[in-house]
Amino acid sequence: MAGNILWNFRANPGESLVSYFFALGFDESRELEAVAGRILKHFSPTDNNQQRNGTTGNLKYRILCFDAGNVAPPEPQEFIEIFRGRVKKDDRLYFRDRSGLDGLEIYACSELARGPGLTG
Repeated sequence: MAGNILWNFRANPGESLVSYFFALGFDESRELEAVAGRILKHFSPTDNNQQRNGTTGNLKYRILCFDAGNVAPPEPQEFIEIFRGRVKKDDRLYFRDRSGLDGLEIYACSELARGPGLTG
């Protein structure tokens, strides 16, 4: 499994929802699809789902953003059920005020391209 996952979450003040942000980078589309599906299943039901797919170099990526209610952020050991590769919580992974998903995608692509330097 050659791939990377960056993730972050933000609590929504005054709401019971938590916003989650995932940036997935994989060499193979099939594995990217499988991991994205496991993430959404883990947090279901979700709301306000947004996704963006693309490639950067030889890397296929997907940005996943969604809200989930009453789901505590996963502990590192819980990611083993989702993915057994490199997983890193990145506090800078969130929507940018002026550019929203576009700004998040630009940031995530630059971080995923760094690849092997990611550590949990």
